[in-house]
Amino acid sequence: MGLNRNELKKQPGEILDLAENIAQSKKCKLVICIDEFQNIAFFEDTLAFQKKLRSHWQTHQSVSYCLYDSKRPMLTDVFTSPSLPFYKFGDLLFLSRITINFWVPVIAERFRSTGKGISDSEAEKIAVMAEGHSYYVQQLAQLVWLRTGNDVTSGIIEEPMDGLVLQMSLLFQGITENLTTPQVNF
Repeated sequence: MGLNRNELKKQPGEILDLAENIAQSKKCKLVICIDEFQNIAFFEDTLAFQKKLRSHWQTHQSVSYCLYDSKRPMLTDVFTSPSLPFYKFGDLLFLSRITINFWVPVIAERFRSTGKGISDSEAEKIAVMAEGHSYYVQQLAQLVWLRTGNDVTSGIIEEPMDGLVLQMSLLFQGITENLTTPQVNF
């Protein structure tokens, strides 16, 4: 695309308008999806960067931005705090957890597409054990898939679940050890 890093440092607006310029030159509409958007709060000189970013994005006519994250409170703060640049930048949509009924055919199809057999009841068991939480359904399904030769059995599902619970317990224990007493008691 002919981007020169040193030139971009001099003209950062060019990179902020890049998607809009491409969309206009191609006479199309673009949707840019950005995950973990709340991490913008950790950028160097974050308020100045957020102001600059918003000032460019709000002029874009051919690009829409879908900004998302699983950490709802942090992301909500970015868009609902009157003192922050992205206050009321766009619509907030809160998505509910994906239902178990949705997961069953998704899991079954992914297993079958790789030549591994799984019954609908076993696919449902994976989704139920992970309580429909996307991250954990995917993790558990992957662990089951890795342990499966030809066909999934109940035992294959139980084993990685125990390991996943242990792994997450250690992670959560590490997180809670760094909390203050008021945070733990909240």
